[in-house]
Amino acid sequence: MIECYTKTKASKVLVQERGKSAVFLNPERVDFFRVKFDGCLVKNAVACDWLVIRQATDNILVELKGTDVEHALEQIEAAFEYMAREKLLADKNAALIVCSRPHRTPKFSSKLQKARARLSERYKAPLHVVTARHEFIVDRVMSQTGPF
Repeated sequence: MIECYTKTKASKVLVQERGKSAVFLNPERVDFFRVKFDGCLVKNAVACDWLVIRQATDNILVELKGTDVEHALEQIEAAFEYMAREKLLADKNAALIVCSRPHRTPKFSSKLQKARARLSERYKAPLHVVTARHEFIVDRVMSQTGPF
């Protein structure tokens, strides 16, 4: 059974799926919420894997992906549309895609730049694509210049 929602004050907040993971550092031990987006919050629709919430003011939509980053972009944008429609957006929002390897073609680079521009314009939200496992500082992920 999938655990749809957890609240934690752990110093490291982990989301994982299919061998991919992201860890959000929480040195102040404030409230974090992990919400399973795809399959719990949203069913039978295109959506990202996780919604990570820090103190009800910062939302990070997280997609943990192998190599199909183009589909991950669609999932992130669909999740933002859902959040906006349901009035679930926070004061600050961001998106993070963790993948095995991003595409390096000009066509993909153009799609990524357009997706970044749309999210920035519509939701004031940065979009970051990273490879491998990392530990993230939430304030850096929330920044257009982040996540490192």
